[in-house]
Amino acid sequence: MRYWKLVLALVLALALQQTALAQVKAGTAGAQFLKLSPSARGLSMADALLPLADDVSALYYNPGGLVQLSEGWHYSATHYALPVDVSQNWIGGAYSSPETGTAFGVALTWLRSGMMDVNTPELPNGTGQQFDWQDLALGASYAKRLTNKFSVGVTGKFVRESTYEYSANGWAADLGTYYDTGWRSMKMAMSITNFGPDMTFIDKPYPLPIMFKFGVSMDLMGKKDAEHFLHGAFEFGHPSDNVEQIDVGLEYAYKNQFFLRLGKKMNGVKQTEWEEYDPEVGYEYPLLSTDGLCLGAGFKWQKENWGNWTLDYAFAPSRYLETRNMITLSWTR
Repeated sequence: MRYWKLVLALVLALALQQTALAQVKAGTAGAQFLKLSPSARGLSMADALLPLADDVSALYYNPGGLVQLSEGWHYSATHYALPVDVSQNWIGGAYSSPETGTAFGVALTWLRSGMMDVNTPELPNGTGQQFDWQDLALGASYAKRLTNKFSVGVTGKFVRESTYEYSANGWAADLGTYYDTGWRSMKMAMSITNFGPDMTFIDKPYPLPIMFKFGVSMDLMGKKDAEHFLHGAFEFGHPSDNVEQIDVGLEYAYKNQFFLRLGKKMNGVKQTEWEEYDPEVGYEYPLLSTDGLCLGAGFKWQKENWGNWTLDYAFAPSRYLETRNMITLSWTR
């Protein structure tokens, strides 16, 4: 028991340290692609997946939750269509051994912009050359069940941003915990992600977007293998480069085969506090609006000798940018 208490104390200490030192706000941290969801299931639930990540997406949301995977290999691939021809692709694989209480996995994130013209003061209409922006993160995760209810996981990742003739390289670490309370199906989780030294682009250093999260989930109707099943999740996030945010997500399952999902992001900071914004706009993610609203669906099927397959889709409307679409295909042997 003393081991998981020490880990919990470490997580809280790191979180409090970042809360105390986090003075930077929007636009002051780089590698923003590290904050983009790699899972259609997660995006459609407003990323409130910290305590519910029981599939390969735990490599991103909470490495401590990897021990929830069933025994064997699990794979997942995602395509994320973002505004202005930007796209992100994510692929991950994980192996879980419930007998030993351990799990491990690797994941690759690759974001790429559309091609852009090279312009110079002498040739403002273009030199005839083109370039794009690329982001990459390669991570490896390990999780260990310390008790029958508590587990901890860690991820180390290489991070790279590059464009034209310039690039920046760095590393980051994620630490996550998962705790099954045993009371009314309640589960709790905490994580600190993107913890690492500053990266340097050309000659300018910039910090990584460190995030502390705490989440709680509970079954609201039925049980996981029931004909009708509904569970929900609540998550609080404190980023180092933005305001605090609350994410709420719901997932309904019919015979553990068809899924409908709904999520909402919220914060309580008025844009009147940000001088560059229109004071009439109000809140960034108001409760009663489509801003921060996420929707999605999924379908799971089993093919003999081919394992279990899951196809998930997420839809996220936006008031300012194009609608975001994400597709995830998962396979378990």
